[in-house]
Amino acid sequence: MTTGLANTTEVTPPWGNGPILKRRYKRQGSCKRCGWCCEYHGCPDVIYDEKGMAICTIYDDRPDRCRVFPEAPPILHKECGFYFLDTYENNQIVKFGKDL
Repeated sequence: MTTGLANTTEVTPPWGNGPILKRRYKRQGSCKRCGWCCEYHGCPDVIYDEKGMAICTIYDDRPDRCRVFPEAPPILHKECGFYFLDTYENNQIVKFGKDL
C-alpha cells in the first residue's frame, strides 16, 4: 500500500505486529560538490571555490532536507555522484538525470 510519503510503502513484517514503512530506494554514492542540489533549493549558504566546487558555509548545522537530499531518483542532476538501489527490484541500480 502506498503511503503518500515519498519513497515509502507500508508492508506487514512476518512477525505480524502491524504495518511498517519500507523505503523503496536506497541511496548510494557520494556528493561530487557540483552545487546543483543547493541551487535546486535556492540555498543562500553555498559558495564556490576557485575550481567551481560547492562549499556549504553551514555544513555542520545544515537543515535535514540537505542531509537526506536526494531522497529518490527523480531528483538527481545527470552528473550527480549519487545513485539508488531499487529494493523492490532486487537492488537494481536506478539513476534519473535532470538538466540544470
